[in-house]
Amino acid sequence: MRIMISAIALALLATHAVAEAPATPEARTLVTVNDRPLTELHYALFRNQRGGGDDISTPQAQVALLNQLVNTAMLADAATSEGLESNAEVMAAIEVAKLRVLAEVALRNHLNTHPVTDEEVQKAFDARGASGPTTEYKARHILVETEDKAKELIKQLDGGADFAELAKANSTGPTGPNGGDLGWFEAKQMVEPFAAALIQLEKGKYTSTPVQTRFGWHVILAEDQRSLPAPKLEDLRQELTTELQRQRISEYVTGVREKAKIEIEQPPANAGAADGAAAAPAVDKPAQ
Repeated sequence: MRIMISAIALALLATHAVAEAPATPEARTLVTVNDRPLTELHYALFRNQRGGGDDISTPQAQVALLNQLVNTAMLADAATSEGLESNAEVMAAIEVAKLRVLAEVALRNHLNTHPVTDEEVQKAFDARGASGPTTEYKARHILVETEDKAKELIKQLDGGADFAELAKANSTGPTGPNGGDLGWFEAKQMVEPFAAALIQLEKGKYTSTPVQTRFGWHVILAEDQRSLPAPKLEDLRQELTTELQRQRISEYVTGVREKAKIEIEQPPANAGAADGAAAAPAVDKPAQ
């Protein structure tokens, strides 16, 4: 097994030159393994595919990562020399990996050649209708299964019982252990008629009659409310851009699929059941 580490590799690692993968890394050779050159690009991709979460800010850590890449190349060569590359499962795994890389490149290239424009972001922002301030509410509730139980709790509240303590002892909802605390939210985030009942309450008041939703019967306490200014375009730019990119990708995939030749071959009934193999997944027919 022949390994040659170039002088520039050590220099680059020592100066942290490859600690972060540049947008277009130069293909300078760092290591040669069995006449296979491993470049800065290989190193950057190897690190990124490992998640990039490890701290490689020191020369020692960078050399260790480089050695992992070397070991990977050596083991791959060993597998090839032993004929494992022609194994059906290995060949399929390599093909799937290739498909994933090419698919990712296709999506990235489409977004690069069809970028989301400022005009599109502005249009999406306007479509949200964020023209005025919003109101948020802070509330608690007690959720029970029957109306009679809810009425009984309201009587206890009328008698001076603590709302949070009643919620801890009686609420069947997930907020029960926290005294029924729902935190801050917009009324539209809640189901009806819960939202309508909450809006009608004054600060510090609770519902005098039980409120029924599909979850059960509620007793609601309005603790506070606040007015938030309407979001500005810059506050939502990244979120809107991401949404538009997802839409762009969805449309691109749909267009490619419509042009693709897809032949659905159904396997024999219970194929693979004897050896535990999973049945082939169904494939949707392209839209007509």
